Amino acid sequence: MKFIRNKWFLGSLLLAGFAFVTCYCFLENPLLEENTASLIGVRHPFLFLIWNILTGAAFFFNIMAMYRTYRCPYRIGKGAAITYMVCIAASMGLLFFYARRQARRFNLLFVLVAATAAAMLTIFLTLGKSGLFEAVPVWMVYIILFLVNCTGLFTPPKKEKG
Repeated sequence: MKFIRNKWFLGSLLLAGFAFVTCYCFLENPLLEENTASLIGVRHPFLFLIWNILTGAAFFFNIMAMYRTYRCPYRIGKGAAITYMVCIAASMGLLFFYARRQARRFNLLFVLVAATAAAMLTIFLTLGKSGLFEAVPVWMVYIILFLVNCTGLFTPPKKEKG
């Protein structure tokens, strides 16, 4: 399964998913409560299905690649997989919290995950439940996964032979 670590494969999935979710979320006014992703899906079920498949594949393969790249121990990976089902942001946050011991720059990604949660709270408190409330964390996950898996900015440091 070498394609899982292929930056072109991972990046293509992320870029296609990001573009699709952006178009999907703006099919209707994202500031209105009745225009959340799931309610847009009621009106456009085929597009909702494509969005779920594309986003699921992009997140699954990119998160799997991150865990393999950083050789995260099985128990952490298993715990993050369970957390992933509950909350994608928490899953990524756990990895970045773990990886910060390898490189300080992972603190930035951990802060981005926390900032996304804060942005969601701010949007919820100011605009209420809306399409934008759902879109922001999805966009942030796409951006973070792209930075980690496709740019080389977060390449794990090589261990010195000793």
